[in-house]
Amino acid sequence: MKIPTILTPQKVFDKYKKDIEIIFRGQQDASTIVISAILEIGRVCKDARAYKNRLNLKNKDDLWGKFEKSLPISKSSISKYISIYQHPVIRLKKYHRNLPSSVFSLYELSKIKDAHLEKLLMSGKIHSDIGRTELNLLLQGKTLSKRLTQSANEVEVLSIRLPVNSWEDKFEDVRYELIEFLEQRGLGYALGNEIQKREKLEVKQSKNVQKYVFTQLKKYFTRQIKSYIEQQGKNKNLFKRGKQITFKRKAELVGFHFDEVDCSSDISDEEIKQRFLGLGIGDENDWNNLVNKFMGDAFEKYPYPKHLLQSQTKSVKFDPSLIPIRKQQKIDKSRFKEFKV
Repeated sequence: MKIPTILTPQKVFDKYKKDIEIIFRGQQDASTIVISAILEIGRVCKDARAYKNRLNLKNKDDLWGKFEKSLPISKSSISKYISIYQHPVIRLKKYHRNLPSSVFSLYELSKIKDAHLEKLLMSGKIHSDIGRTELNLLLQGKTLSKRLTQSANEVEVLSIRLPVNSWEDKFEDVRYELIEFLEQRGLGYALGNEIQKREKLEVKQSKNVQKYVFTQLKKYFTRQIKSYIEQQGKNKNLFKRGKQITFKRKAELVGFHFDEVDCSSDISDEEIKQRFLGLGIGDENDWNNLVNKFMGDAFEKYPYPKHLLQSQTKSVKFDPSLIPIRKQQKIDKSRFKEFKV
């Protein structure tokens, strides 16, 4: 009889640490699923903290402190990830394309009541391209003002300088407290060119990756379905030789509704996925493998902006095996059972 392995508290925390490290890498590398990755980190952090609270050990605080220091995220970020995960509107997948992918921005949104956040998302006031400064002002009921730049009747009296190898983290620690301090006193401020350029580059790179992956998935689905229809038509002698037949007619002769197989109109990656699974071209594991492959190609084609890599101790390389994968869905019958992907 196999004796079950008993995990010590240290081993349990090591497992939580490993889970967070894997998902965190997915958050960094996979722009199309970044919101899902952030939510998953929040879930694991929540489970880990709940486990710590249940422990009846004198040294549990020491174990927790060691666990916090071992993570790829900062100690202060743990509560932010949990707060994001616990917000019911942020967890709704239908809004993921409209949410900013910054952890800090999502944390600020997690403070908003459910109904109000939905209104902001549906009205377009909150969108994926929103910068952190614009978001902060929006949440204060303000809009971008002239004080974000220096005007002709203002004099520059102070410049903040931070170490080149850690300025981003240090600035994020004080950014909003500093802006609020200046706003309350009616003092103007100007964001540095490096900060503005950084936000634009992040948004541009993310958009390029998302567009590339979506386009490749769309092309792949179309190739597979066309190849299958051609194969079935020839096997069953459904197409008359020498006669030009449109793709729409071929699909109908094989037994498809044209809407099932047509991707020429506007369609989301989620719709393509549902057709991919529903028609039996492949299962969810096949789909995730495709996404990972195209994601890797996308990061080769559109690498991270240099400023994001400069703050890393190692160069960031896309590793598809570290993307969080959902459990495989079971499909009862496949119309593609004899068709290999």
